[in-house]
Amino acid sequence: MRSDGAQRGDLRWLSADEQGASAIFTALALSAVLGFVALGLNAAGGLAAKRDLQQAADRGADAGARALRSGVAAAPVARALAKDNLNDTEAMVSVEWPPAAGRCAGDPLAIAVEISRPRTVRLGGLLGADVSVVRARAVGAVIQVAPGCLLALDPAPGSIRESGSGRLLLDGCEAFAAGPLTPAARLPQVNPYSVPAASTMACVAGTLTVSGVLVVRNGAEPQPRCGGVRVAPGGRLRVEGIAWRLAGPLHVEAGGRLETWGATLWTGPHPVEFAAGAQVELQPPMAGSMAGVALLGASTGPPATSRLVAGSGQKLTGAILLPTQTVELAGNAAACTQVVAGRILVSGITRLGHACAGVGVKTLMDQRVALVE
Repeated sequence: MRSDGAQRGDLRWLSADEQGASAIFTALALSAVLGFVALGLNAAGGLAAKRDLQQAADRGADAGARALRSGVAAAPVARALAKDNLNDTEAMVSVEWPPAAGRCAGDPLAIAVEISRPRTVRLGGLLGADVSVVRARAVGAVIQVAPGCLLALDPAPGSIRESGSGRLLLDGCEAFAAGPLTPAARLPQVNPYSVPAASTMACVAGTLTVSGVLVVRNGAEPQPRCGGVRVAPGGRLRVEGIAWRLAGPLHVEAGGRLETWGATLWTGPHPVEFAAGAQVELQPPMAGSMAGVALLGASTGPPATSRLVAGSGQKLTGAILLPTQTVELAGNAAACTQVVAGRILVSGITRLGHACAGVGVKTLMDQRVALVE
């Protein structure tokens, strides 16, 4: 038998023996490393799966919102497009219209698409789970955009643009242009005005030149001239309380003055020019079939260009409806102006606003589709 001292010595030897300790630490470290590897692999895989599902949910919600705007059944469209963008038979697609939760909850102009699928967890035994669920959600909505100050009907790019020193300043209103944001199929919804087609009218040869003072009102309308109307320098033309139909172009020269009061200038397919240095003030009717319409063109006819470039000398109150023409703008002192034209060119500093209470103009309103969640 060993003495107590020998036994104690052996125990001290045993406690000092470090053989096998490194294996224990290696095993623990390896488990930790494998855990981190598993976390990394699953995080990367989860992000990739989430990205794919989110893209499909976004496209489904966008398609559903466009269907809502068009007035067709939105849920089947959203579900079908979401599934078309998935290469995954295990994914589950659910559609809510209107959404039951989120900031668009209960909104009939919003639709939600949610996609979920199970995903196998790599090295799941180390993480305590073998399967997880990946989810993605998107909400598309139809957003009312109003009021509009400008509407360009030509779908070609650049139908509203600034040229040279031109600068367009919009006060509380929007600019709408045919194209991807406002396709031609929706223009009748955006534009509430009805513009007649071009038609011929009886006229006599020559141009009506105003070099003094001419007041045009009901019962005092000059005979239509095929060459239109020209307001010469020093001339003053005032139109009161009627829709005055012209048989040719309207030209206000520098130093000339044009005033309308409760009246509409009906120019048909013919161009209008307010030259730099002219004085122009338009006030449309506040009621009746021409309410709010200051200048009325035609819905058909050859292309033309109207130049409203009188600068600080022009105050264009009301709606200017020249749908077949290019309209050039430079300057405006009115608080309420709308322009509906084929193309719109801004060549000077031009401020347009929609302080239109009591003017009689209608509201230009668009509906945009956006992903809001």
